[in-house]
Amino acid sequence: KYTNLEVLWLDGNNIGKEGCRSIANLLQNNSSRLRLLRLDSNDIGDEEAEMLADSLKHNTTLTYLDLGGNKFKEKGLRAFLKLLNDIASIGNTYNSNHTLTHLDLPNNYSCSKCVAMEKHIRSS
Repeated sequence: KYTNLEVLWLDGNNIGKEGCRSIANLLQNNSSRLRLLRLDSNDIGDEEAEMLADSLKHNTTLTYLDLGGNKFKEKGLRAFLKLLNDIASIGNTYNSNHTLTHLDLPNNYSCSKCVAMEKHIRSS
């Protein structure tokens, strides 16, 4: 369903866990043509961020993802770091997502570890 969408702009829509689940299902669909997804300011927490990151493991179409203005912290950041640069093994690094070239993240980190992870994600 909706696999012909190429751009989806849902900034400020408070999509919640069910909305994230629906988007994750779309991103996992091999027929999906979605290349730009804006989810700025949707109150997305760590659990939803993990769900979205997991859905992008094998996605080869999404190049732009905006998650700015959301509320996820270290756990959500870790999911995206693993998605873009999984250093658990050479094979995992090779199989990391290399399609996503633009990722906007929330700027609400109070811990130095989160700030360091964000910098590492941006450099991946």
